[in-house]
Parts: sequence; C-alpha cells; structure tokens
Amino acid sequence: MINQNIRIKELDPHTVGESEATALNIFDNRMRAEQWPLDPLRSVAETIGHWRFVPEYLDLHQWAAWSDAEKKVVGRGHINIGRYEENPHMADFDIDVIPEMRRQGIGKALLRRIVAVARRENRDLLLVTTDRDIPAGRVFLRRLGARMSLASHTNQLDLSHLDMTLVDKWRSRGLRLARSFDLVLREGAYPEGNLEAMAELKGVMNTAPTDALELEAFTWTVDHLRQEDRCLISLGVERWTMFLKDRTTGELAGFTEVLRDRHYPDTVEQGHTAVSLKYRNRGLAQWLKGEMLSRMIKEMPQLKKIRTANADSNAAMLRINRSLGFRPLKSWSTWQVDLDRALGYLGE
Repeated sequence: MINQNIRIKELDPHTVGESEATALNIFDNRMRAEQWPLDPLRSVAETIGHWRFVPEYLDLHQWAAWSDAEKKVVGRGHINIGRYEENPHMADFDIDVIPEMRRQGIGKALLRRIVAVARRENRDLLLVTTDRDIPAGRVFLRRLGARMSLASHTNQLDLSHLDMTLVDKWRSRGLRLARSFDLVLREGAYPEGNLEAMAELKGVMNTAPTDALELEAFTWTVDHLRQEDRCLISLGVERWTMFLKDRTTGELAGFTEVLRDRHYPDTVEQGHTAVSLKYRNRGLAQWLKGEMLSRMIKEMPQLKKIRTANADSNAAMLRINRSLGFRPLKSWSTWQVDLDRALGYLGE
C-alpha cells in the first residue's frame, strides 16, 4: 500500500504554477542524473517544455506523485495514446520513482492510473523501455509478467575518434554519383513542396528491425511531419536534413538528418537515415552520412559528440556506425505488457 503522505495528482504541464514547475524540474534532474550522469541538467523551462510540447497525434496523460511532507515530486507516470490508424491495440507508458522512494507502492499507484486510461481506450498491449543499468525497472516489469521484446543501445561517437579517412572515402565515392543526384542540405522544417515525398521516404524506416514487438508498420503523413516540426521549434531544437534527389526523375532517393538542442551545442542526435528501396546498394547512405559529418565539423565548432539509437539486431546500420567510431553508451530493453497481466497484478 502506498504511503499515506504520498499524493498522486494529474499533471498538466500547460497549467502548472511556478512552485510546481520548480519541484517537477528538481525531480526531472534527479532522474536525469541517475540515467545520464555526465550530461548537464535541465532548466525549469526545458523540463516543462519536454512534457508540454508533444505532437498532436499523441494524447499524453501524466501524473506526478507528491510527498506532502516534503512538498516535492517523488514519482511520475505517463501513457501515450496514439491518435492514428495503426496499432489501435497499443499504448506506450513510463514510470519513474526517485531511488530512495522505490518499493513503497508509488510505481504501483501510478500504474493503476495508466492502466485505467489503457482500459478506457481499449489498449490491450502496453510498451515501456527501461535502462539496463537501473535494475529497479526490470524487477518491476518481471513482477508484472512483462516480456522483454527488443534490445537496443544509444551509441556515441566522440569526434576526436572519428575516422576522417573513411569519411573522405565515402565522400569521394559519392562524387562519382553526383552526375545522377543533387545533394541538398535543409536547415529547419522540411520543405513544404517535399512533405509528401518525405512522408513516403520515412516509411522506409519500417524496414528496421523490431524483433518481437507486436507492432504494425507506421504510416507517416504530411500532417504528422508538420506537427513534429512545430514541436522541434517550440523546444529550441534545430534540424539539419540532407537530401539526395534523382536528377532524372526528381524523386527523393534518400535522406539523413541530425538534431541539436540549442541549449547543448556540443551534442548532436542522429535522426533517421533512409534510402528508398529502388536506390539501395549504391553507397548512397554512406555518401549522405559522410557529407553530413563533413558539414557539421565545418559549421558546428562546438560539436564534440554524436549520439544515435540502434536496435542491437540492426546489423547493417551498426556496421556503418561502428566503422565511423560509434561505441555503446547506454543499453535499453523494450518490454511488452499485456493489459490483462497488469490488471491481475493490480488485483483488478
């Protein structure tokens, strides 16, 4: 049973007051320090922004666990309900509790709220990702009867270890293709004239491994892309996208993108890299990555590291990244929880 001094309160980041926002930021930084001990902490505005600015196609429900005695946040839970056609059986969730308050029923109390929303929305499969370096999440999910279904890593490239010889080789090889393709760099939102082509090209990401996850392929739309662009702008995240366009047909053959939070100019997140199926096996992905790396090194003087997320089973992409010098930084496990299992655990 949960401690009587702990109160679970629905969280609306659009309406929180100054003192609440400060308490939420302290909690967020406690969790961030445990998971990313070498990364800088977030400001109050950044914390609230990350909980506030989500695409409209996601219906986000959030709760905070408050310690009335200490007037601080000790836990948080949320569930995302996707408002799109695919995967109407699924929702993803997360639960965080500060270390000294674990095993006191807070996670279970937050799960009860999450499960109530899932039940109301007829979502019978819940997905959650845990940090393999923090065993509390794994223990909790095993008690729930969850199934570990996808192993992945955040991989990081220290630019001082980048193999520039390989980058130059990829770029030189790409020059032989330059008569057939135009290489275009775009900063900021995707060009309006290319949104339909980008939505189709992003669908290539459905070919990436999902292992045992029981998910349907996601279909990107122009509206999805516009919503994501609005969120990035609100969060102060800049995106660079490099396109390859077929000179003969005008088709987009492939793209790669990187994202950088203006608050942390030394770090870039590698976003999607995709090459249309009809243009594969020509070295286009390597050319795109080589050109993007070269451009970032020249135009981002503060840049020190690049991060990317890969499924452990994605051998093709891992081979490219490891050859560049990317090394494992964080290990993740994605779990599936059947709603019936969660209800049984809660005694419902």
